[in-house]
Amino acid sequence: MTGTPCVTGDLLHQFGEGCGSTCRTSMKAFHIKRISLFLFASLIVYATFFTEKARLDREVKRLCAIDGGIRVYEKVTLPAV
Repeated sequence: MTGTPCVTGDLLHQFGEGCGSTCRTSMKAFHIKRISLFLFASLIVYATFFTEKARLDREVKRLCAIDGGIRVYEKVTLPAV
């Protein structure tokens, strides 16, 4: 029988011998776990960075409201390089 090697746990089935629905189910479970891990890691990164930015934006708005907004006292033109 010809085919590609198929890995199930610690067993290696050469050339598709004995490789049936169990192996395909195992590989599907492996891919689902991999995708789940990627989504979980993405969620952690998103929660860490973007919620902190939102919190800091709210803090800046609060402080600007206390100070009465942004005031520009002097306009300075920068020299051309």
